[in-house]
Amino acid sequence: MTCLPLPDSVLHNRLRNCLQTILDLEAEIRLAPLGDALLSEFVTLKEVMGRLNDITINEHDVERIEEATSRFLFELKDAVASIDFAAHCGERLQ
Repeated sequence: MTCLPLPDSVLHNRLRNCLQTILDLEAEIRLAPLGDALLSEFVTLKEVMGRLNDITINEHDVERIEEATSRFLFELKDAVASIDFAAHCGERLQ
């Protein structure tokens, strides 16, 4: 059985979802230690989002980006959790 390739719109939506997931964390990452070092990467991600429909991509590439996004989120989990915890503690103390 041969699988048909996914339409470009589906691949672009999957890629857009990965990029947007990372961009949604920008505020939290800015607060993290060394977060400033990633700011230029957010600029690049935003530029890619703006040109996404012009990018030719295949399913293998999208799968690799989805896996990389998953690993990135896993690595950030503890850092973001500690930021959220610190922010909530600060709110309680005020």
